[in-house]
Amino acid sequence: KSLHGIKKGWALLILLLTGPLGGHRINLGTPAYVPLVYTATIGGGFGILPLLDAIAILFTDDLSEFINNDKIIIWIE
Repeated sequence: KSLHGIKKGWALLILLLTGPLGGHRINLGTPAYVPLVYTATIGGGFGILPLLDAIAILFTDDLSEFINNDKIIIWIE
């Protein structure tokens, strides 16, 4: 597996375990305020943000664009 594959697997596992809290975003190097938004909004409206993140992570081959991403919605540039 490549480094990106390992990060992808970990990101998905952590997302499944802590999605509404944004734990997967911490794993990807996101600043601390992003998971706080996830927590305060119960996953961005009861899980919408983690669902969008899961789709983005699943369908992206190279997660480097998500690493250290400080945006609330992971795939918006």
